[in-house]
Amino acid sequence: MEQQQISRNADEIRDWLVQQVAVELSVDPATIDVHIPLTRLGLDSLTAVILSGGLEEWLGVSLPPELIEEFGTIDSLACYLASNGAAGGRERANEERAQPLARACRTSGLKRAVRRLVALLARLLTRMEIEGRERIPPAGPLLLAMNHLHIIDTPLVAQFLPADTAFFVSQHVRQFPLLDWFLRQLGEPVYVSRGESDREAVAGCLAVLRAGRLLGMAPEGRISKTGGLLPGQTGLAYLATESATGILPAVMYGQEKAWDYWRRLRRVPVRFCVGHVVHLPAGKASVQQLKEYTEKLMHTMARMLPPEYRGVYRAALEDVPAGSPVSGTDYS
Repeated sequence: MEQQQISRNADEIRDWLVQQVAVELSVDPATIDVHIPLTRLGLDSLTAVILSGGLEEWLGVSLPPELIEEFGTIDSLACYLASNGAAGGRERANEERAQPLARACRTSGLKRAVRRLVALLARLLTRMEIEGRERIPPAGPLLLAMNHLHIIDTPLVAQFLPADTAFFVSQHVRQFPLLDWFLRQLGEPVYVSRGESDREAVAGCLAVLRAGRLLGMAPEGRISKTGGLLPGQTGLAYLATESATGILPAVMYGQEKAWDYWRRLRRVPVRFCVGHVVHLPAGKASVQQLKEYTEKLMHTMARMLPPEYRGVYRAALEDVPAGSPVSGTDYS
């Protein structure tokens, strides 16, 4: 395979990576330690893929898809690129390997039984107030964007979604066979290696959407430990523009207090609010455009939440009361 020469030196590449990672994580570049693995810095896996694409564009070369995963720190990656260059050519095998995810799954009797059990337990253990349920379509393609407050989010939401819905799930779930099995009964997991440039996961997500299915994921990329919205990652916007798929914003809150209520043998009050589908311009988007789209989406979700749940977006919407979801629109 022909090698392409990189003209940038290690310091230039290191500085570029620091600036980009700082923007993605919404932190001061000075706080980023280039010797700490990107996984420990908290870089979202889909964002890592976008970062890899931006790096390719900036350097003017093609990079192996596993590069960021192999060289886990900013420093090691910068030194490697400056000294070795990068092999040309992009691999497409990941998307081909992900094709099984594109098949619409047939709901077995066991899956139907598990979903009914989940619905029964939800009625016994929660007092759910639902707004906008009629806005959930019976089929995709569609991206469901939700906030993430508790491990029970997926079971609570899955009962209202099509049976062949796919969920974006962290790879570490596979360490818990019972939980993994349970999630498979509720939908089709698309596993992702958090903090790595997991192009196979991205290809799997695109395959799900192109097969006309619904894909649920949290744009924050992780469970919020504060109870408020965390900064949105640009991965969801990337999938929406790449696949020309609409985004259905939704929020759920109250479930983060579940254990406190259940200890007292009380049902936890949960509110689930579904918005209107929004559309992003289809086609290749720049990193800056993806950040702008993500910011608008997160503001849309924040407006659907009470102020105390808006997290990092609360100050920007201080004068906006919580209310019904805003009408669907195009983010252009």
